Amino acid sequence: HYDPGMVAAYCGWGDTLFVLASQTAGDKTVETLNSAIDIYKGALAMGNDDSEIYCLLGLALLELSKFKAEREAERLLDSAEEKFRQAIERDQGMYEAWNGYGLLLLEEAEMQADPMPFLQRAREKFQTAVHCENNRMEALSGLGQTLTAQAESTSNPKEASAFLAQAREKFQSAMQIQPDHCETIDNLGAVLMLLAEKSDRPATESLLLIEAMESFKAALSLNSCNDKALTRWGNSLVQMSRNKIPEEAENLLKMAEEKYQAALDINPNN
Repeated sequence: HYDPGMVAAYCGWGDTLFVLASQTAGDKTVETLNSAIDIYKGALAMGNDDSEIYCLLGLALLELSKFKAEREAERLLDSAEEKFRQAIERDQGMYEAWNGYGLLLLEEAEMQADPMPFLQRAREKFQTAVHCENNRMEALSGLGQTLTAQAESTSNPKEASAFLAQAREKFQSAMQIQPDHCETIDNLGAVLMLLAEKSDRPATESLLLIEAMESFKAALSLNSCNDKALTRWGNSLVQMSRNKIPEEAENLLKMAEEKYQAALDINPNN
């Protein structure tokens, strides 16, 4: 029979496992996520029809999909989407469900030959999440990621530049809320690099690349083991070297080599 106290205990147990999953790696993460999923399903089976449980189950299924081959990942994503919809049906103002739904569509977009329809839907979900709670950074960062993906998916240069300008704005807005979020700072740097690539003015390109490298430096100050930021920093230096005289270009390329080596020292599979 339905026992609110027992349901709360199940939910707390599942939440604990979900947090533990984020602190492990590989097979252990998969095992912990599967346990959390079982706990959330158990809470639903006991009669708990709360939106939060559906949302948490959707998030766990979404995270588990990242460890699976494409066909199994698609099945898990379909199931996660159903859970987010069920959460939203019960609470249309639930920030976490709208944000999770946006993240899911970002994952699905990566599997598509034409990602644009999925990216547009992801934008809509993140925008709804921002409307629900405009003082949280996750959905703003999600919008930035989605706009960046749209810029990389379009063949229209003007449209790509417009997407990137919007992405820059979203990442900067997210950083105003949480200035020390490493991934957002890193993603802002990546957008600045892309804007630099599309600039037809060498001076503007250089300024954007300097700003990008400042972002990567800031990301590394928060996480010195961020091999992605080191690699992107190296790429920025290579890009900057193309507009320099030979002596300056050589110095920039040597600095880039140092960044790449540091990234490989952290992650040899980079």
